[in-house]
Amino acid sequence: MSVSPIRKFALALGLFSVVYGVSFFVAVLVCGFVGVLLKTSDAWVYFWIGAPLSVVLTLYWTVSQWRYVKDFVAGRREC
Repeated sequence: MSVSPIRKFALALGLFSVVYGVSFFVAVLVCGFVGVLLKTSDAWVYFWIGAPLSVVLTLYWTVSQWRYVKDFVAGRREC
């Protein structure tokens, strides 16, 4: 069974969005914790810690689970 390129793109974009959303949520939690520890609510905590952390978490999950990502985008159901 072949998956059309448009569907592959939609599946990849959807999976990336979910992974990035969860990574962003975790990064915001970490930033809140760091903000409490440093007793600050300044935006630099989110810019300098949260943004890079969300990207790193997204890349880590995508690279570490690459076989699942390939199977998901290819439309295989046994993943």
